Amino acid sequence: MYEVIRGFKEPQVWLTGIGYMSLCVGLYSYSLFLPSSASDFCRVHIRSEY
Repeated sequence: MYEVIRGFKEPQVWLTGIGYMSLCVGLYSYSLFLPSSASDFCRVHIRSEY
């Protein structure tokens, strides 16, 4: 139990956790909003010649 408490007091653990969380949130939001943004920018009307 002492090792766990000592781990929570280390600044490197907190900085690594915050960095990893910001990376995951950034990638998740990119993958979530990219399809809707791409569909808004790429509105191409294709006419069929049947």
